Amino acid sequence: MYLSELLNADIYSENRELIGKVSDLLIKSNRPAPQILALIANKDKVQFSIPWECVTSVEKRVFRLGYTILRPYREEENHILLARDVLDKQIVDRQGMKVVRVNDLVLTQNNGQLLVWAVDVGAQGIARRLFLSRLLEGLSRMMGRTLGARQIPWEMVETLGQRTDPMKLKVTVAHLKELHPADLADIVEGLDRAERTVLFTALDDETAAETIMEVDEPEMQAEILSNLETEKASDIHLGRHDQGKAG
Repeated sequence: MYLSELLNADIYSENRELIGKVSDLLIKSNRPAPQILALIANKDKVQFSIPWECVTSVEKRVFRLGYTILRPYREEENHILLARDVLDKQIVDRQGMKVVRVNDLVLTQNNGQLLVWAVDVGAQGIARRLFLSRLLEGLSRMMGRTLGARQIPWEMVETLGQRTDPMKLKVTVAHLKELHPADLADIVEGLDRAERTVLFTALDDETAAETIMEVDEPEMQAEILSNLETEKASDIHLGRHDQGKAG
């Protein structure tokens, strides 16, 4: 389930009356896999919040309530509105290296709660929001390519201090080796050429070799190696060779 599928969804009361449409979803900061605390809806040009405990079911375009509580929305310091504060924001690492833009948010249901699971930074997120997913997937199949699906777990995202601040990945270059190579490759693919060179220079040879094998595009793999110092590139290349033999 994705945030883009829930924005502008209809909200129906227990009496099946249309209350309004979802304009946003509320969470609180500094929580791993935070749960949605309230729906934000506009009614008669006033912004209301509806506590999540009122919700009995959620579908792509419909929320149904077991009972109705409408409260004028009052912002608090640790409130985050997903569409307003997260969607389309840049994610950077703590040292300021720009990574990717949030194109959508992945949500999951668990024991009656709706949780934020990951940020979608791939082409599929953009296509979904533009209602072009099926068209682009069809074109991709015709061209023999796949539409990029790239997600970063929410637990790896540091929420905003101020709404104008960029979101932060909970990693620095020094801690990147703790990530799975596939997750590192997702980050790499969102960097420009110079940033990729900085990142691979900071990684140890083994981690760099494992990560470059997870990069989908052979052209990008070659570009990364060509931009590194000769000794570093050679060590990574040998590491790739050893990994391939081990696999």
